[in-house]
Amino acid sequence: MRNSITRKTTLLKITNPFLKNVLTLVSGTALAQLITVGVYPICSRLYSPEDYGFIEVIVSVTAILTSVACLKYEQGIVLPAQDEEGFSLLKMSILINFFVSTLLLISICFFSGTFAIWLGRAELKNYLFAIPFLVFFSALFVTVRFYAIRKSEFKLIARVSVEKAIIGGITQIVFGLAKLGSLGLIITQLTSASLVNGSMYKRLTAGKGFWNFANWQQEKETYVVLAKKYIDFPKFSVAATLANSLALYSTSIFVFKYFDAAILGQYSFANRLLSMPLILISSAVSDAFIQRATEEKRLTGNAQGSFLQILKPLVLVSIPTCVVAYFVLPDLFSWILGNKWYDAGRYASILIFLFSVRFFCSPLSSALIVFEKQKWLLFATGIQMMLTLCTFYTTYRYTYSFESFLYVTVLSQSLFYLAYLYLIWNVVRGK
Repeated sequence: MRNSITRKTTLLKITNPFLKNVLTLVSGTALAQLITVGVYPICSRLYSPEDYGFIEVIVSVTAILTSVACLKYEQGIVLPAQDEEGFSLLKMSILINFFVSTLLLISICFFSGTFAIWLGRAELKNYLFAIPFLVFFSALFVTVRFYAIRKSEFKLIARVSVEKAIIGGITQIVFGLAKLGSLGLIITQLTSASLVNGSMYKRLTAGKGFWNFANWQQEKETYVVLAKKYIDFPKFSVAATLANSLALYSTSIFVFKYFDAAILGQYSFANRLLSMPLILISSAVSDAFIQRATEEKRLTGNAQGSFLQILKPLVLVSIPTCVVAYFVLPDLFSWILGNKWYDAGRYASILIFLFSVRFFCSPLSSALIVFEKQKWLLFATGIQMMLTLCTFYTTYRYTYSFESFLYVTVLSQSLFYLAYLYLIWNVVRGK
């Protein structure tokens, strides 16, 4: 009885700031997404499905590499009790990101032609040089964002999301009017990725030195100690995250290689628009959930209260939305984006089932980070990657149509996420 009262008191202490943080992140992300949605009807008429197909394969490769560019040490930034240690992890993660991105640039200088042919289009060769820079700035943003979460700077995160959307929207329209095609979309990615880091970085590190080169030996020793202390992140999370990223983004590479750029462009538009609720609510809730679950774990030894408080409303929202969206998406896409995007609506009506499941599963997956269950994460993402590869093989072997490929993907991945949710539930209960 006493433990029950203590637990309820603890949750009450956490809930108010938690809900405030969620609201802050959701409002900022909502405004950013509103700006993005506002430019889509314009950009869909300035660029072709083929243009978006080309940028999608570049973005997919970038996302896969970005996910492991810091060797996952950035995820440890929120964990130390001492802020000095968290700041040192920030600096170490940025250094690792720089070296990984540099090695990537050197590799592309020597093998860009080979990589382009492997991806299915020789004309991608010159575009590949954008990838190392996109990886560096994207990974830098993720790293600094984790430090912002540690410092509870949720207003700053929300503001930067809006700035990124404004920069991306303006540059897309300008380069579209200039008829730069897929090149304009790549320049847009570079511009928004590089500019948004400045304000966040300056605010978070104000009054702090960064690398102290006068005491570089001492700094290096600190990084060695931290690298060993948090070795489970690169040891287990890198492989798990890479498998997860491949499962999420390798589909775009597969479609580009075995179907064509126009189909990928239609598919990518469907993916982007369906991802917006996931980004708007799930990502914002996930950021705040990390903080709350970490605090609840320190106080009670588990985080099942945080888990249930998030899961229930997300499920209640996702199910009816999924049913309605299935019937209206094809015509809605055609009306908003133009008739040439009707196929994107058809693809979206198939994908909506998978996105609904991901909507209530994805925010809770960060519990494995909070409870340092990297081995479980590795196992789960390995299974997901195997399912993805099996889908690719059967599609190639039996020459499925693109829509048949989507149905198989949705079924297999939805079942995976439901099993994954059950695994997370056992983790947050301390089992």
